[in-house]
Amino acid sequence: MLSRLALSAAAVLLAAASFSLPALADDNVAVCDALASSPLDTARPADVTGVSFEEIDIAKAEPACRAAWEATSDPRIGFQLARVLFQDNRIEEANVLFGQAAAAGHVEAKIGMAQTMLELARAHAAALLQEAADADSVNAAYNLAIMYAEGSGVEQDTAKAIALYEKAAGQGDAWSLYNLGVIYDEGELVLRDAAKAKSYYEQAVAKDHAWARINLGYVLLEGDVDAAEREQALALFRTATVDDGDVNAGLQLGIMLQDGSAAEQDESEGLVLAALKARDAELGRFLQLAETGLSARNLTAIKTELGVTGGAEGMDEAALAALRSYYATMP
Repeated sequence: MLSRLALSAAAVLLAAASFSLPALADDNVAVCDALASSPLDTARPADVTGVSFEEIDIAKAEPACRAAWEATSDPRIGFQLARVLFQDNRIEEANVLFGQAAAAGHVEAKIGMAQTMLELARAHAAALLQEAADADSVNAAYNLAIMYAEGSGVEQDTAKAIALYEKAAGQGDAWSLYNLGVIYDEGELVLRDAAKAKSYYEQAVAKDHAWARINLGYVLLEGDVDAAEREQALALFRTATVDDGDVNAGLQLGIMLQDGSAAEQDESEGLVLAALKARDAELGRFLQLAETGLSARNLTAIKTELGVTGGAEGMDEAALAALRSYYATMP
């Protein structure tokens, strides 16, 4: 008799469990949808708005999504759990789940898998570069420095990037010298230091680095510029223009010469027109400003090339319309 009662009680418990488990699964699915679905996922329910990747609440979303995934094996839920793991930087786990959901036909999971595969590849690349850099490879140190500066495949670390660039620069690498100049010139990763930027650019120029020539020229023209600095900048821009074929450097040179002697004005006009014919983006921006920074002679030459009248006056609506049409066609 006791055994019959015990069996009946067990049966009641099993029956209760059979009714409660789907409800629990549904609850977890709803929570997972609310906390981890993607606004870009067209497979999500119509009443689910989705959350951006950055807004995923990992601590709340993971338990619900994991329970829902284990209960349903729904590829959409697997995709959402993978998003949570990816946000938590558990790239390998996320990659596996994205792969399973993608194999089941979930479209957005294919994109997630592509992203995690790229992250894993970058991390592997960083490890290989570190090994090579430790073996004194200049090329490895340079490329690893880029990864640390950009936070690509590794956590962004400006100090490590600078140290690696300096290591490669110490071994004679001109690109590392140039990039060090850019870091101190831009002032985005470190406090701007024009003197350091100038020093690194000068060292890169000494190794015939073309881009460093242009950037050094701009640094020399900052603040109070003496005659020697102006002449040095002119020489740098002229070399970049003539030897390296840099049209934008030619534009800068043309602007510097436009108020000079008759010969310099002739050269200036030719350089500015060359920039126009090459559809130089910076010149295009200048011409759309109220104050173009160009001389009357150069503005007249530009308008003649554009096929509009107006002479040395500023760019009116007709001239700007002609400019847009001109830039819309390839040279």
